[in-house]
Amino acid sequence: MTCAEQLLAGGEGRGGDWSIATAWYRGVVRGSLDAASVPGVGGGTLVDAAPWGERDGLHEVIPLVSGGWLERVTLEPRDEGLCAAGTVRSVPGLTPSTAEGAWAEVCWVPDPWEPLLRAEGADGLWLHPIGAPRVSPAGMAAGARWYGWSGSLQDTGGALLIDGDTLLLSTTAAAWAWGDEPLQRVSVTSAEGESLALLRGDQELARVPLTEGSWEGEVPASVSGLAVVAAGRAPSLPVAPREDLRMEPLGAGVAHLSPHQASRPLLVRWRSLDGPWQGEALLPPGGGAVQLGEGSYELLVESGPAWVPLRLTVDLAADQTKHLGLTLLPALAHPHHALVALGAPVDRSKRWRGTDSQAITALAGGGVRYAVLAPEDDVAPTLDGAALSAWLGWRTGARLSGDGWSVLAWPWDEAPRRAARGAEDLTGLSPEDGLALAWGGPGRARLTAVDLAWMGAVTLPPWKVHPLPDLLTLDHPARSDWSRWFEWLDAGVDLKPAGPLSWVSVDDSAALIDVEDALLRGPLCATTGPWIDLHPLPSPAREPLGHLVEVEVDGAGLTALALYGEGGERLAGAALEGGPQRLRFVLPPTKYAVAAAWGDEEWTVTRPLWYQTP
Repeated sequence: MTCAEQLLAGGEGRGGDWSIATAWYRGVVRGSLDAASVPGVGGGTLVDAAPWGERDGLHEVIPLVSGGWLERVTLEPRDEGLCAAGTVRSVPGLTPSTAEGAWAEVCWVPDPWEPLLRAEGADGLWLHPIGAPRVSPAGMAAGARWYGWSGSLQDTGGALLIDGDTLLLSTTAAAWAWGDEPLQRVSVTSAEGESLALLRGDQELARVPLTEGSWEGEVPASVSGLAVVAAGRAPSLPVAPREDLRMEPLGAGVAHLSPHQASRPLLVRWRSLDGPWQGEALLPPGGGAVQLGEGSYELLVESGPAWVPLRLTVDLAADQTKHLGLTLLPALAHPHHALVALGAPVDRSKRWRGTDSQAITALAGGGVRYAVLAPEDDVAPTLDGAALSAWLGWRTGARLSGDGWSVLAWPWDEAPRRAARGAEDLTGLSPEDGLALAWGGPGRARLTAVDLAWMGAVTLPPWKVHPLPDLLTLDHPARSDWSRWFEWLDAGVDLKPAGPLSWVSVDDSAALIDVEDALLRGPLCATTGPWIDLHPLPSPAREPLGHLVEVEVDGAGLTALALYGEGGERLAGAALEGGPQRLRFVLPPTKYAVAAAWGDEEWTVTRPLWYQTP
């Protein structure tokens, strides 16, 4: 491709890529240098594809050869299609290829008579969609675009692993004509509807646009219900498919929520008790309106782990507004520190599927004040979140994968001309070299967090590792091994813990630099939500040799508490009964102490309390 006019709207093609087009669709195949979303393998992958007149709906489709893809790819146009050749290499995140190092050739072969594209020579496809499409075993509906496939599907919750070699690229409305399922005729008119939702029981399969207020066509026989949808209105109640239907969405019933004491945005998740519809809305701390429409609804109002979720039901008539006063009860005695999330997903995350808007809405509604957005082996795009900037600040980062271990690094700007849109390839590197590459040098002002697998793979003594990571992301103490962390602490390396969430103490949580400075000083605790604090107390003169400490624990779901010292030795412990607690312990002489509390799912751990300067 040599002209911007050849690119698809919303796509990731660039000069030097190859264009494939038929009367049905057009697509873009990545050039020889590198894949778009997986570092370490070559190009020849399908990065854009859509029916004519539609936006792209793919991040990338990687053909699989015995579970791997090709490196050192060469591309050659032939009469039958565009052919990629190279040696097979395992794809990070998938089962290692059984043909590692073997020579292979795969050709993208378009069908001139049908909306089909075949990866001839491949035995599978690793399909990475954009946003939050509706996925079924037979295909994927992304608005008016339909991506179908041959073979069986394994849905990882993000990318899709397909045991087949053929894609169906069509509009949603036209796709069913090429399937094996019987069809039924439908015609719908609506003066106010914007799209028609097709339902199979409670599952929404797809939507088709109501052009000039009508749609007529055939849908699969398994479609059991139709509903008309319009912005700001509740969808119509489902009706059985048939011809000559006239339908309208329901009235715009409104629940106006007025909370008390809330200092963070409210995430309102709602579910219709009359039908299959559900959704969510993010409201400012002062509350606001949720457009629901006529019917009965269940609402769950959340504002992060510092507040107790509130569940309620509401009945609304058409065009009715109800004002609901809410009182959110504090779940923690310490709700005013900043909550940090590291490695939050975006729509480029292969293990998570959703839109970027959904991702940052969930973060803001979850009480998070600062987030690092980091898909696997990729770099998040710069997101426009001006509406959320008063409550949520974020950095773009990358979670880079080595041989079973990973490093999270941020800030890291997107660079679309490099592998994985900016991420580096750590394959084959030692964990020490992988960290150094992710760190980017002393002039990059980049923070790093390593995982427990990285700690287990390091072969150098802690005092010889350079650069040192800034944080260590831990996991549940009853289901993971923290021993290597204690080895580093024993060696005097003050490696501070982080978790899925971390509480930090910061004066100005609106300033990213202040939050990052608090992270470098060490989070108050790494956590899944609950709070824990360990601090020294002055020892009375008559106290025997040792350290008097107080542990403050706050949060639901915690049943056990332990304090650890050198070598991970358990110094003290107690059972927890729930609710805020303050416990005092006399610890034997130790270089440092760490307190951890946990239950079946929740856990939290403090940064080290040092008695000898590290």
